[in-house]
Amino acid sequence: MSTAITSLAGKIPRACDACRVRKVRCNGDQPCAQCAHLNLTCIFAPAPPKRKPGVRGSLVAQLRKKTVTSGASISAAAATSTAVTSSFTTQADSASLDALSADSSPGAGSTAAIPVFSIAGMVDNLTSSPLPKPPFTVRGCGFTSDFFLGLLPDFEELVYPVNPVLTPAEIQAAIHYMHSNFEDAALVHAYASVTINLTKTSWKMNGIDIASQMTTLMQHSIWAHRKAEMARESDGYTGGLQGELPVSAKRIMTCIWLEICLMAFKRFDRSYTILREAISMVQMLNMHQYCDGDSRLAHTELTRRQRMYWEVYIHERFLFIMSGFPCTMVPLRTGLPFHDDTLPTHVAVGWNRLILLFQNMDDAFLSYWAAQQLPNPLLPEITSQWIESKQAQLDQDEADALRAEEEMLVAGYGTLVELQHVDLFITRLWLRTLVWQLALSQGLLRSSPTQNTHEGLSLHFPA
Repeated sequence: MSTAITSLAGKIPRACDACRVRKVRCNGDQPCAQCAHLNLTCIFAPAPPKRKPGVRGSLVAQLRKKTVTSGASISAAAATSTAVTSSFTTQADSASLDALSADSSPGAGSTAAIPVFSIAGMVDNLTSSPLPKPPFTVRGCGFTSDFFLGLLPDFEELVYPVNPVLTPAEIQAAIHYMHSNFEDAALVHAYASVTINLTKTSWKMNGIDIASQMTTLMQHSIWAHRKAEMARESDGYTGGLQGELPVSAKRIMTCIWLEICLMAFKRFDRSYTILREAISMVQMLNMHQYCDGDSRLAHTELTRRQRMYWEVYIHERFLFIMSGFPCTMVPLRTGLPFHDDTLPTHVAVGWNRLILLFQNMDDAFLSYWAAQQLPNPLLPEITSQWIESKQAQLDQDEADALRAEEEMLVAGYGTLVELQHVDLFITRLWLRTLVWQLALSQGLLRSSPTQNTHEGLSLHFPA
């Protein structure tokens, strides 16, 4: 027998939690077809209670109740009269009008006056005596805590070294609180999506549609992210749009991880939009004002924010190349992140090398690249000397990276992990190719460069 929850009309009275979040059709089975396809936990949450009447509805109901009570008292007093029914009705109406206009003092008469309530008075009364808040729970989208906890090893090994802001321990704590805090719920679902994106090698694994899984996680993350920003008191928050915009490392990293995942679907427009939100929050932190040893901020938090600043700097430049959207971030005035004893040495060294690589994309580089789509007559022409200098900078960066790793090894800190080596190698080759493309666009390449010419000016260089 089917376990579908259906009404007499054949319609589903309420979709499961996962289908409702994803806004897809639910067939009402337990589990439903959508959850079975994505290997999700299918949960049918109870329907929310009916909305309580607003202030105006409460006022009308209270006035009606008072009128009925007063009318009953007046009718009892008039029952001793020998008047006919029509006369009684007239007397009762007259008594009601007199009671409404009578003085409220004890000596004004035997019939108590009906108090008059204003909208302001109703609001004040409700504010001074609030109703007890119901238990607050953030609903999920079908993934269990064990699912999120199971991704932590991959996150620590493959994601954290190239996104060294939130530690695995902080992610684990957010998983614990994700059903009582919108910010944590948004972060956890973005963390799961980006971990899947950066660690899975195929869009289909063990019969699971990875793209659909990521989409579900991103949708729920965005929903919770907005709820944390504009939540009402009934959701366990205060302030709403009248409150200060929440800015935190969790919210910023939620945006960055969503941006990374959206790029996997080649949605550069959405990636740029969510990245701009992260950049706006980072700029609100005003990181240029802090120096080493600044007492206004704990050193560990300061270095974390610096790494976060450089992460949005890197991502914005990458998106500029991929989509042409403008860059606004400038290098941090204090340079590379300060030393942080809590950060593993290989993570810190690898991250600093990546920052230095992207600093090769200076203002001149960005201007020349943009001029390929929108020529700028005021921009100096690209010369072969400029091309050679850029390729030489990348040569020097490669040598410096090898030297930094040797020093780390001599000091007993080991070497960079394989993922860091791959990330640096691919990024450096990508930048070399971009410089080569700029040379190609200006006709500066040669089939057989001279001995004193950098190989970057060769037509065969990328190969």
